[in-house]
Amino acid sequence: MGALLLDSLLDIRIGEAVFGMIIVEAPWAFRIRPGNYATLYAMIAGSATLAFDPATSRALEQGSVVSIVSGREHTLSHADGDVSRATELFDQLGPVEPDPTPRAGCDTIVAARVPIGSNPLPDVLAETIYVPPAQRAVAGRLDAVLRMAGQYHGAPASIREPVSRRIAEILAIELTEFSLNESGSGLASRINDPRIRRTVALLRVHPERPWTLVRLAEEACMSRSAFAARFREVVGRPPMAYLQSLRMERASDLVRDTSIPLYEIANRVGYASDTAFSKAFQREFAQSPVRYRKAAIAS
Repeated sequence: MGALLLDSLLDIRIGEAVFGMIIVEAPWAFRIRPGNYATLYAMIAGSATLAFDPATSRALEQGSVVSIVSGREHTLSHADGDVSRATELFDQLGPVEPDPTPRAGCDTIVAARVPIGSNPLPDVLAETIYVPPAQRAVAGRLDAVLRMAGQYHGAPASIREPVSRRIAEILAIELTEFSLNESGSGLASRINDPRIRRTVALLRVHPERPWTLVRLAEEACMSRSAFAARFREVVGRPPMAYLQSLRMERASDLVRDTSIPLYEIANRVGYASDTAFSKAFQREFAQSPVRYRKAAIAS
């Protein structure tokens, strides 16, 4: 997901999110229009082919999960499906059955579509994350979470919204940690401690939270001193310094690539005021966010 995981799964506008299931008889083909949203698919039964264009395709096996968060147009199809006659997938989703009965000649897919915003994880996540059936623990958890989301989709808003936010958080952390674990270079290759790896994933998913060293240590189930020492050993810098770099990384993307007001960007990256945010941004980039944005527009 070299694009947009955080806002796609956490700054989620519940009313616009879609979770559901489709049971379709082969051969079939669906087109997913380009747009400002991320998509996730879990192959419950059967198989499919995911393609961005005729030269770029991937086979999705039963039990696999795939996430695309760039908003890029793509197709899902049966091996014999006619892509030229593809219909829109998200117009045809129905409720998720708790335990769907396999149907002969049919494929079953649980799908999700959620809004996307900025690009907080360019150094860790690829455009597409594929979790194969062999990764049973991760694929199974993602499958279960997507099914749960689909089952709550028709619930009253007072129930659906808080549940959906927790579901979004779980999806984001699971996919981020999986990507960190799978990556073979850079920071990810150094994070061989599962407690630190999961803490890094949590910070990347939630840089806006009022983290303290004590809270992070509690998340890692470690003492403060042991956590601080281990984090620095593994990541190469203290936890709060790493968090600061994440916040500025995300802030620079939002300032450069969006027209979001600075006070809102400040809130999204964990600052109580736009004044405090502007001072931190100035220290990091040697120019104010206003000048940074003007320079990006002019370039």
